[in-house]
Amino acid sequence: MERDDLGICLNKEMLSNQLCSTFTHVRAYEDTDTCVDEMLVMFSFPQMSGQELLNTMKSTKKLVWRADYFCPSDYHF
Repeated sequence: MERDDLGICLNKEMLSNQLCSTFTHVRAYEDTDTCVDEMLVMFSFPQMSGQELLNTMKSTKKLVWRADYFCPSDYHF
């Protein structure tokens, strides 16, 4: 799982393989060309499943999604 200065990088491809996993301290940032320190938090969630994240990402404009922690699901497809 890729991580950068903002946290664990969340994208649709990765989440489609982690639908039942839990992500905490989830944030969505405005996708701009500015410095990481100047990125504006548009949404913040204490905890979301991979499925909830994927659904939310599909219904929002282009944002940069990050999480602080990842709790993998014991259930595998």
